[in-house]
Amino acid sequence: MTRPPHLIAPLTALNFPSDTPLRLPHLCHWLEDRHIRQLATEDRGPLRAEQPEALRSYLLELNASDELIEVASAGDANFRVCTWLCSLALHYAYGDNKDAIETKAAAASSSSTASDLLAADDADVLGLAAALGITPGATATDTLQAAVKAARQRPRPAPPPAAPPPKRPATSPAASAADSAASRAPRASRVPLAGLGEAAFPLGFETGGSEALDAACRVLRMLHVQHLRRLQDAVNTAIVSMQEYTANPRTDARLGRVGR
Repeated sequence: MTRPPHLIAPLTALNFPSDTPLRLPHLCHWLEDRHIRQLATEDRGPLRAEQPEALRSYLLELNASDELIEVASAGDANFRVCTWLCSLALHYAYGDNKDAIETKAAAASSSSTASDLLAADDADVLGLAAALGITPGATATDTLQAAVKAARQRPRPAPPPAAPPPKRPATSPAASAADSAASRAPRASRVPLAGLGEAAFPLGFETGGSEALDAACRVLRMLHVQHLRRLQDAVNTAIVSMQEYTANPRTDARLGRVGR
């Protein structure tokens, strides 16, 4: 079986031989011998003999899902079983070497500084120091730290003055009287705003110029938006209901507050 791209890194981390063909029965007992170690040494004989029933029993021993066991038994998509076994092996490998791995990662993190990436006389670093008026340090890290400190100490520029509001144009007494009369008019006499009809609803795509088809698609899109709105309301209601049982402090949506 050709190695999928997503398995190359896990197999390399587990030190699986690169010149060994990737076969599920072989990978299974190889991982068991070196990383997983679920079975006793004397009980690994059937697994090493690559017996079909031994693989199924081994997956049952590892509490694999029924779907994964059926896939392994059918011989289809074995890379799914390989991926699951590699993930489990990486979990055990990390548990066995946790202290060494974290110590190595911390050492690599502390040793990786700007000095490893930039030279002390780098043109950009020296230009930054000159712009801030600071003396370059012995290393790029020292210069950058001094630049950060100097930048924080620089006074912030004052915000620009706000523009005065525009003056209202002078109106004649007749116009003022008309505006006052319009403001005192009853609501029934005012022209209502036009609603959002189907012609104003954006279609979002083209159908070839058929007005009937555009109208039908526009109605379908309106119904789809309405369905999404109802779905969102249902999701919000479900979230509130779950929070009433799981929130700590307890959430009471009816009171609009959290806690008692």
